[in-house]
Amino acid sequence: MQLWAVYKPINPEISYMKKPGLILFIICLYTTTYAQLPGMNDGGQARNYWASAGYGAGTFAENLIDLNLTGELKNNWILTGNVQVEMDARKTYAQPGVVELSTYNLLIGKLHHFGNSLFTTSIGLGVVHRNSFDTNSAGATLNEVDENTIGLPINVQGFYLPFKWGGIGLNGYVNLNTLQTIAGVNFSIAIGNMGR
Repeated sequence: MQLWAVYKPINPEISYMKKPGLILFIICLYTTTYAQLPGMNDGGQARNYWASAGYGAGTFAENLIDLNLTGELKNNWILTGNVQVEMDARKTYAQPGVVELSTYNLLIGKLHHFGNSLFTTSIGLGVVHRNSFDTNSAGATLNEVDENTIGLPINVQGFYLPFKWGGIGLNGYVNLNTLQTIAGVNFSIAIGNMGR
């Protein structure tokens, strides 16, 4: 299922810049929703929120950067804005059938605290962008095709919290879509009020 026509980006060398409007939309929707909530959660404590950055790999995606902005809603529900970008797929030598993937997602899920650890499970909707091309020996791009579709992202995150304001963890994910299903694991660092 392709939602809109193939187009040429302004700068084809940077795949994550092909959808700046989507990134801005996710940030605006996230901050507008979160800003309308009271400052305390249902337990009378400051509401949890954090930003995390991860690096890892998955099926059909190497050198994947994973960025998340997460905030607690009510009853341990969380809202997460997520962007995943594949870096450095383009090389300076001839490559046939190169694929670059990026995803832009909004997820809702549950937050679980266990002592000095925090776990989240989330599901949502997003856009998957696939850029396919060949390169010649001079590094020039040939036969480039851009495709987009709706994806169903599912994320599971776990953090060890040595400090109240941050932690390290793992993020397992899968994105079901009609272009190319993606699954993998990222190592993450998070900073924010994580309620240790």
